[in-house]
Amino acid sequence: MFAWLAFLGFTLAALVHVASLMGVDVQAIVPSVWLLHLGAILLLFPVVLAMRDRPPKSGEAGFRELPIWAWGVSAALMFYTVVSFLAVISSRYEGDPRIEAGTYVLDYKGRTLREIGEAEFHARRSVQMRVASGMWLVFYFVPFAFFALRRFDDAQTPS
Repeated sequence: MFAWLAFLGFTLAALVHVASLMGVDVQAIVPSVWLLHLGAILLLFPVVLAMRDRPPKSGEAGFRELPIWAWGVSAALMFYTVVSFLAVISSRYEGDPRIEAGTYVLDYKGRTLREIGEAEFHARRSVQMRVASGMWLVFYFVPFAFFALRRFDDAQTPS
């Protein structure tokens, strides 16, 4: 069950990510999109509980049974997420787009920096969603791989 939930979350995160790469303000269309954040976090708990039930013999924390390609996909997703995050932060991050009193503004730590237009507001929210959905890709793929792709030998088969 957890594998399918993680796969569903990964698929939805990928759709959100592609849309945000295309400049779509997904939050404007689907305000509840941030529930994917909660789902990604909640799916980590069953992974931790499953590892607790069957402690690993080494420091690999139960992931050593994954096929090598799953490690590669995980590493590629993590690399992509870090590079994407750093690119956004280092480029022209000025603040967070907000609506205050019906006006589009950039906000930095509770302080309004300047007014922005509607197009810039949606473009900036699209960039925020791209960073978040990139992280969701990692946090949904790892539980999916853990529950769906691990291979056990006969001595390790969980009951």
